Amino acid sequence: MSDRRAMTVTDWLNAGALAAVGLFLGIAVQLMTQLSAAVFWPVVIISALGFFGLLALDSVLDRVSERIFSGKIRAGTHTRPKGRRPLALFLAVPVGLLAGFVLSGLGYGDDILGAMP
Repeated sequence: MSDRRAMTVTDWLNAGALAAVGLFLGIAVQLMTQLSAAVFWPVVIISALGFFGLLALDSVLDRVSERIFSGKIRAGTHTRPKGRRPLALFLAVPVGLLAGFVLSGLGYGDDILGAMP
C-alpha cells in the first residue's frame, strides 16, 4: 500500500466526480434492465447500438487526429513519474456503479434523477 501516492485535494474532487458518474451509470444500467424486461426491449437494443456507434466514432476520430497531429505534439521533457493512483480514486467508479445499481433497485433511482436541475 505504500507504493501508492497520497490523496490530494484534486484527487478527492476527481474521486467524487467519478463516483457521481458511476452512480448515474448504475441507475442507467438498472433502468435499462427494467426496460428490457418489459415490452420496450427494442429501445434497449437501439440504445446499445447508439452507444457502440459513438464508441466506434470516437475510435475513428482518435485515429484520424493521431495521423494528422502525429509529429507536431510532444510530451514535456522534465515530467516526474507519478506513483500509482490512490485506492479511493481507483475504486470511485466501481463503488458509484454499485451504489447506483443498488439504490435504483431499491426504488431511489427516480428520486435521484428527479433531484437533478
